[in-house]
Amino acid sequence: MRPHLKQNIMFVSGLPGKPRCCGSGNWISKAAIAGASSVQNIRKHQWLDRWDERGAWVHKFPERSTRGFWLSGMYNPWISWETLVIEFKEANRLAKAGDQEQLKVFLNTRLAELWEMRGESLDEDLFRTRREVYPARLPGGVKVLTAAADIQDDRICYEIAGWGVGRERWAIEYGPFWGDPLNDDVWERLDKILIEGRWEYSDGEKAKVSCAFVDSGGHLRRTQNRLD
Repeated sequence: MRPHLKQNIMFVSGLPGKPRCCGSGNWISKAAIAGASSVQNIRKHQWLDRWDERGAWVHKFPERSTRGFWLSGMYNPWISWETLVIEFKEANRLAKAGDQEQLKVFLNTRLAELWEMRGESLDEDLFRTRREVYPARLPGGVKVLTAAADIQDDRICYEIAGWGVGRERWAIEYGPFWGDPLNDDVWERLDKILIEGRWEYSDGEKAKVSCAFVDSGGHLRRTQNRLD
């Protein structure tokens, strides 16, 4: 038996009226789990006593030597359900106004639930319809080529990108040069691409890299010495 704040908790507002679900009322005087009727509503101490008598923790993978459990704040004896309802109402109010951060924190830290960002879904077929086939290495819209290199402990990864009007970008080439960046060999292979590399348009014209950027990572001194 697991209470769910957003569906099962009922509360009574400080103003006269019947128990209402979360989302209305200005002050909470009583909270309980909603049963089939108002007579069956169960307060927190009653629910915890019942759980102690009938409940048990059952792990999904009992054969594992290390086990973990997610425990909702609904079970916390030091946090009242009234407090949780107040926090939820405030977080929900802010979320409706466009600020979902407090609701995210509430779900994570109070209910031990994962936050799932809801937004517009993309049609995967949309990307297929936007595919283009280029008759050469360089699309006709490419005006300039740039290069980027990322220095790792055991390789240098590089990418050649083409840029067009309105910052339209094409990924032209990507690859790793395996080897210790402390050795000249891996740098010489990168130099060959950056300095001697040529990429061809469909009309036979060729372009070279106009500008290169290097992320030195943990190899700043070696990178500086090589570039100097």
